[in-house]
Amino acid sequence: MTIRNEHRKILGIIKTIRESFIGAEYVYTNGSCFQFYLILRRIFPHAIAYYNGDHVITLINNRMYDITGEIRETKGYIPFCLSHEE
Repeated sequence: MTIRNEHRKILGIIKTIRESFIGAEYVYTNGSCFQFYLILRRIFPHAIAYYNGDHVITLINNRMYDITGEIRETKGYIPFCLSHEE
C-alpha cells in the first residue's frame, strides 16, 4: 500500500470512529485523546503519540492525526513515550 493510500485509509478509519457515536469528536478532544491514539496504534503499530501539555495527536507516516482528521498545526507537540514502548 502506498503512503497516499494509507493516508486515505487512516482518514477513513478516523471518520468511521468519529461517526460511530454522537459526541465522539467531543470525547476524543476533551479528555480521551490518548485513548484515541491507543486505538490508532492498535491498527497502525508504528504510530507515535505526541503531546503539547493539553492534547495528544498521533504521528503515522510523517503525518499527524486526531479525531478531527489530519492535523497540520503541530507546533509545541513533542513525542510522548510509554516505558513499554521503548
